[in-house]
Amino acid sequence: MKGFEDNIDVLSSLQRPKKIVIRGSDGQLYPFLCKSQDDLRVDSRCLDFCHLFNKCLKKNSETRRRQLNIRTYAVYPINERCGLIEWLPNLCTFRSLVTKFYRQRSSNFSEVSNREIKVYGNSKDKTKETRYNVSYI
Repeated sequence: MKGFEDNIDVLSSLQRPKKIVIRGSDGQLYPFLCKSQDDLRVDSRCLDFCHLFNKCLKKNSETRRRQLNIRTYAVYPINERCGLIEWLPNLCTFRSLVTKFYRQRSSNFSEVSNREIKVYGNSKDKTKETRYNVSYI
């Protein structure tokens, strides 16, 4: 590991996780999501299950032919209150998928759901993310 990139992205979800980028000794950039106030050991166990499920999918000829699998990522619990999650580019949030699904199936979903989702997510018209420039001492 050579160091960290200077920019940190703060996401606007409830826990306000931070996206950091580590520069490896090989010159590659490795983005991670830093989460606090969350026990990532549970996430790690869920991903263990996903790895097991992927093995089952590979054993079945039909699912292997269709190349079905669950996209997994690395989870590094630091302690019971925080940890790092590998950042995978070009992924959709579960919320965006559910919202899209319901909008396709209901004509009045957008009128009700946006209000309900904002209340549930405690959104206050924040921007999607806030950028910070961090300087090191």
